[in-house]
Amino acid sequence: RVPTDSTVTADNLPQWLTVIMSTSPVISHPSTALIEETAASISYMPELTKCPKLIVCDGYKVKDKNKFRSGQITPERAEAYIEFKKRLRALAEGDAAGGDADSP
Repeated sequence: RVPTDSTVTADNLPQWLTVIMSTSPVISHPSTALIEETAASISYMPELTKCPKLIVCDGYKVKDKNKFRSGQITPERAEAYIEFKKRLRALAEGDAAGGDADSP
């Protein structure tokens, strides 16, 4: 719902702004520590904490060799990324047990 008043304030910011975080396969998966740390950094700007949040998970292609920047990963890394996305979904749904056991 877009406000009729075009003045953006801390109170109506969530009607104007969605926070989007992007993730892709990395060597640290299935750990969710990095995305949890990124999401926690939103608290440094209290106005953003009330805004809708969206996490976009990049796709990948399974290859014989990892080329993370090109979205090419081995079958083992693909399994880790699938597990990462399962943990991420659990976190998004409010299941703290879905994250890393060793995450702060």
